[in-house]
Amino acid sequence: MSADPTQERKAKVEAFLTVPLYKLVYENYKGGVVPPAAAFERDIKTWGVAAKQTSRGPSSLGTIR
Repeated sequence: MSADPTQERKAKVEAFLTVPLYKLVYENYKGGVVPPAAAFERDIKTWGVAAKQTSRGPSSLGTIR
């Protein structure tokens, strides 16, 4: 990593967005707020996440709230 905090932050953002689901979340909610868990689970299910996996979504993305 770079000693430059700006470059380090940029690298972390780029790495985060390489995960397709995380990129979808970012694109769909940028500039807004991630909705309550039930609505979020419904959204990620429409993006192709298996129904039995959707309840894990909000907790795994807790850092972006």
